[in-house]
Amino acid sequence: MQRPGFQQDIQYEIKGDKTRLLPSPHLKVRAVCKTCNEGWMSGLESENIPLIGSLMQDLALALNGFQQYKIAMWAVKTAMVSEFVSRRHRPLFFDKADCEQLRVASDLPPLTTVSLARFSFPNRLGIWGTDAWAADKGLQAHINTILVGHLVIQTVVLRVLSEKYGSAPITVSPQSGPRPWNQTCVDIWPTTRSAAWPPAFSFSSSGDSSVFKFIRRYSYGESVLK
Repeated sequence: MQRPGFQQDIQYEIKGDKTRLLPSPHLKVRAVCKTCNEGWMSGLESENIPLIGSLMQDLALALNGFQQYKIAMWAVKTAMVSEFVSRRHRPLFFDKADCEQLRVASDLPPLTTVSLARFSFPNRLGIWGTDAWAADKGLQAHINTILVGHLVIQTVVLRVLSEKYGSAPITVSPQSGPRPWNQTCVDIWPTTRSAAWPPAFSFSSSGDSSVFKFIRRYSYGESVLK
């Protein structure tokens, strides 16, 4: 089902704006218990360090399906934790059931997509979060984007709030980028047989190829909260 354009509500933006990207952001949130932090989350981090480290250093790789899944798991976990930054200002998008499914069954939420893009400059860190709704408020999305070195990871999770959407496929169309999105980023969830990194196109810090065009590609329509 093709739905109307999103209204967006940008909830938090940590270390980064249109004019500069800060090299050393630090973020601490009270979001998880010590057992989880030092248990399955630590294990997931350890599994991904060599792989994500290679991507952020711009080493060419062909990612198999299992590697794509592990990166997607890490990205969704990070999205769940980082949204706690804004918990005083809005309800959390991810509920306890989402978190438990990830922890217990290693299942990503339904209607999740994860994509990778390349940033031209190393030694940059940033994280951005956006809540968005279809114009009829029957569909909600949470978009989380992480920038680390050359690697940009974007997670989009949809939640159906209205029965009118039923079980039909849902299509979310981003704004146009500097080139077609299938030429500028690599989709890793749902997984494919092999995903080639890096993509031929690289985003920069400003101008027509600004990385913010990727970060905010779903931020369009009528702003409902600034």
